[in-house]
Amino acid sequence: MISKLNNGQFAFKCERASYTAGLFLLLVALTFGACQEPSRSVQTVAVASNAQHVMKDIVERYNRTYDTHIHIVNGASGQLTAQIEQGAPFFMLVSADCVYPDSLVAHGMHALEPVILAQTPLVLWAADSLIMTQFQSGHPAPDVRLAIPNPRFAPFGRAAKHYLQSQGLWHQLEPNLLMGGNVGQTNHFITTQSVDLAFTAGVSLKQTGMTQYGVFHYPDNTLTLPLCALVLKTNPEEGIRLVDFIQRSCRDLLQEHGYTLN
Repeated sequence: MISKLNNGQFAFKCERASYTAGLFLLLVALTFGACQEPSRSVQTVAVASNAQHVMKDIVERYNRTYDTHIHIVNGASGQLTAQIEQGAPFFMLVSADCVYPDSLVAHGMHALEPVILAQTPLVLWAADSLIMTQFQSGHPAPDVRLAIPNPRFAPFGRAAKHYLQSQGLWHQLEPNLLMGGNVGQTNHFITTQSVDLAFTAGVSLKQTGMTQYGVFHYPDNTLTLPLCALVLKTNPEEGIRLVDFIQRSCRDLLQEHGYTLN
């Protein structure tokens, strides 16, 4: 499914005809090895918090298949992007939207254009049906406690803020707003029953079992965010192979975790 890298990453050239035959053969051997077998050292994928569970399963399957040593680091997409911009040695970013991958592309840090792997909607959770009904009517209780991922770094937090603003509720609810650093922290507020309402990623319903703790609602069918992968220049061979593996061999895992495929 993936045919080429940006800027000719795999173009190996021998520009000096005066090289000795032995050196030429050595270069050919090294080039062939680099193209055929990505590095077997420990490599890291930066993963948005909402995708940490599915990516854990995907990476385990990938490591078994190719005898590699890939592991993941998870966090808010914006924070992971900032780390990449500052030189963090991730070879791929899996973001909760395509905004952050596009920003890395603008800085020329990509080896491949962003690839949308799947998508999941914004979901609203409430501790009980009365709280949900009050919110849907546009009249939430004055002291209702609402949690969202931090809009500065988390795409689902940004989507939640935009929705609340569109409903004229942002300023009313902001004083009692509790911001999670990412989707995972917001889900923790839900499962510990620390809040009355929360916006989070739709896949969280299946991943965390949070439906045991209350009720949920999809506030707007248009608020669906893509799970977007960007292969970076750190190790493009490994990144391309992993993205291709996800698309060919991990569709079942994405669906099991609640994602919708394109």
